[in-house]
This record gives sequence, structure tokens and C-alpha cells, in this order.
Amino acid sequence: MLNDAIWLAKKEFKQHWIAVVFTFLFSMIIGSMVGIILSGSQAFIIEFNDKSISHYMLDFIIIGVAPGFGAIYMAKPYLSYKAAVEEPYGKRIAVLRSLPISISVIALSRTLVMLVILALNLIALFGTALAVLIYTDTFSDFMSVGEYVAFVLLWSGFMLALGGMSPFLENGLKGRYLFIVPFIYIVLFIIAIFSYYPSVQKGIIESSIDFIQDGGWYISLLSLVIGIICFYAWHQLLKRRLTNRDYV
Repeated sequence: MLNDAIWLAKKEFKQHWIAVVFTFLFSMIIGSMVGIILSGSQAFIIEFNDKSISHYMLDFIIIGVAPGFGAIYMAKPYLSYKAAVEEPYGKRIAVLRSLPISISVIALSRTLVMLVILALNLIALFGTALAVLIYTDTFSDFMSVGEYVAFVLLWSGFMLALGGMSPFLENGLKGRYLFIVPFIYIVLFIIAIFSYYPSVQKGIIESSIDFIQDGGWYISLLSLVIGIICFYAWHQLLKRRLTNRDYV
């Protein structure tokens, strides 16, 4: 089963390799922005009412894009609503369903694609951010190597939990949900940050860094565990949906 799923995943990457490359490059751009903000560069010193809100930008950049990191988000269905409603993912699943391929193999192949894309995006994001911090000679002022690893693991778990939803959205729901679900997420995210900021007076990402530096590295392990559980749950939901959905 695994070999068949890997074969299908390879076919997916061959078909969308250009979108994969652009997704990786855009994630590097996001990572450079994160690195510049963390380095304290004047390029991203943004003030509102004489108060810096630059670190709040980290929340919008990292948490805001988290669900998309498990997807090839530079693919046409993610960039064009018209392309999304044409059901390109659903049509591909319909073809696979017509072949002598089990539901488990199809679901596993979609999940493998998500894992590879998530890994690439995480490397692009945090690898580029680290490169910027090292280049600007601010990494040692920012945190230790161990603390940075804990920081990466913390948000990798978060992105795994949300990114695991991507195969389900693409292959289990109608194409329009590629736009509806992110919109709902952004609305909920904005509500959350406007509830969090007034009481804490700092960003969520900044708070996580402070927590890790105060010895709270164990939250990174907890985040990974939760991420793995959510990832497994999304995979099971995808298999159930592929079994029950009518793709004709």
C-alpha cells in the first residue's frame, strides 16, 4: 500500500512541480520577513500611537498562513476562485476512484503530499528566518540554538495540526471551501488576537518565545503531540469522506 501511495504522490509532484517551486520560494520570502522582524531591523519597525506593533506582525505572518503550509498554495485553485469551483481536485479523485486503487492508498497518497509540502514550507520559513538572523549577527542576542529548536517545534506542531486539514479540504469538500474555510479562519484569528492583545500587551509569537526562554520548552513537545493527533484525525476523516462522497 505504501509503495502505491508513494507512486501516486510522485505523480502529483510531477504534475504540479512549478507550483511547488513557487510555493517554496514564497515561503522563503515569508521566512525572510520573519527573520527581519526578529532581528529588530528598522525595516519592519511599525508604530501605532507611538507604540511598536512590529512583533504583532509575526502573528499575522506565522499564525495567519499556518493552515496553508500543508498545501501547494501557489497552485491555481488556491489563487483563483474560478479555478477552485471547477473542482480540479475532485475530478482527479473521481478518476482515481474509477481505477482499481483502494481508498486507503488514495488517502495516504494525499496525506504524503501534504507532509512533504509541509516539511518544505517549514524548512523555507524557519531556515530562511535563521539565515537572516545569522547574517545580521543577531541570532545570539535573540535566543540559544536549543530555544530556537523548541520554537520551531512548537509552531511546527501547530502547522501540522492545521495543515493536516488541507487534503480533506482539497479532496473531501467542494472547491469553494478552499476560500470559505480560510476566510472563516482569518475572522476567528482576528477575533482571537483582539481578545488576546489588550490583556497581555504583546503578540502571541512573542509570548511563546518568552515562555520557551523561561524554561517552558515542554510546550513544544505538547504541540507536536497535539499536531500528530490532529493530523491522524484529518487523515481518518479524509478516508471516510472519500468512501462516502459521490464524485460523479
